[in-house]
Amino acid sequence: MGILMRISAETGVHFWADEKRCRSIVQFQDRASQAREFIEYCRSSLAMVYNAMFPRNPQPGTLAELMKLFRNAKDIHRFVKVQLVAGAKLALAWTRTHHPKLDFDKISQGFPARRGKSGIRMSRHYDAAAVPAERMIARLLESDKEFFTGFHYDDDA
Repeated sequence: MGILMRISAETGVHFWADEKRCRSIVQFQDRASQAREFIEYCRSSLAMVYNAMFPRNPQPGTLAELMKLFRNAKDIHRFVKVQLVAGAKLALAWTRTHHPKLDFDKISQGFPARRGKSGIRMSRHYDAAAVPAERMIARLLESDKEFFTGFHYDDDA
């Protein structure tokens, strides 16, 4: 700041001559620079999370576009639902390739009726699905290895 005031005095330009004004302007420039760095940090962090969760979706270019996706709980819920439906479509399509006569309308009606209060225990079904689900995703990643290796989904990369 002293340098700015000395240069101002030497050149006869009195813009920087007032020490209080000079200090205010320098502080403002510093705060603006810090704010820009913080906004860029927020954008890049949120973009990294978004890209990791949804690598095939188009990536928003600005923080404002990215924030629109996460504006409120309803938008996030809607967005996640779309991703879940896409995953379910993939799983059902894959299943249909092995069981083409499987009745999806019957499956979509929900759990079969059961007598008694206990209902259906899903834990054993989740346990049975765990290994095949891992295998399906591994095969899916292998089928598009070039893309997923570039985004470091491949542990060997």
